[in-house]
Amino acid sequence: MNKAVTVLLAAVVTLMLSACGITTSGEHQFLGTWAAVSVEKDGSVFTIDELEAMGDNSISDFSIVVKEGGKAYVSAEGQSAMVDWSTKDGGITLGVQDCTFNDGKLCVENNGVKIYLEKVSDSQVITSASENTDETSTSPAPTDDLGGVEGSENDTDLTQDGEANVDFSPQDVSDETIKSIETYNDYLAMFQKIVDDYLTNYEDAIKGTILYDEATFANMKIQYADAVEQQKEIYGILGNAPIIGKDELVEYLIDFRDNLKESTDTLKQSMSGLY
Repeated sequence: MNKAVTVLLAAVVTLMLSACGITTSGEHQFLGTWAAVSVEKDGSVFTIDELEAMGDNSISDFSIVVKEGGKAYVSAEGQSAMVDWSTKDGGITLGVQDCTFNDGKLCVENNGVKIYLEKVSDSQVITSASENTDETSTSPAPTDDLGGVEGSENDTDLTQDGEANVDFSPQDVSDETIKSIETYNDYLAMFQKIVDDYLTNYEDAIKGTILYDEATFANMKIQYADAVEQQKEIYGILGNAPIIGKDELVEYLIDFRDNLKESTDTLKQSMSGLY
């Protein structure tokens, strides 16, 4: 159960950070502080108390502060972020994550797992996410579905082949290396490597030619640095969480690499006709 809920939280936070919105009429019933009260999986509903009794504290601190002006503060598993929100038919949207509203509860769903939240206060004041640190630090370590301690080196820090993947530092941009990413930090490291590889190859192609301008190339590097920062804003909060929808991110990285390589190859071909 813990693994399923952790995966859901990672997916939900990713979606919440992916887009923006504006508030519309009817927003007032959603303003305030919402806290997770239960989880539904495979047709069974488990309350927070039941989950904690089973050693699962993964959503104990999951909360959302919905504020006037279109911003919401999401806090989960010691991580937090400010996202945009808007109303929609039957609920609200946080980023691009739709949340249904029924019987006074908000529901976020992903991969068949649902988390229900109830409004605990009309307050829009954001409190420290670390207030419950002392309480949760003494809780027993949650276990995965196989009885192992989840979050240990034998769980989240292992690749599918069982090898450690803690310090992912890609040395190339091959398909094999791209497909080896396991966490969101791995994805960001791979994205950075593709950008660095492209800029190096591009500079090598034009340096010493009439096309090379140091100021123009410096501005180009700034633009790609901004692109890297945008990716960090979206995925950085997820850190070493396992990637949800890995195939899609792998495909994106491969396409991104191929498009950059194609532009460099085209440049080299055009240059060969000049020199």
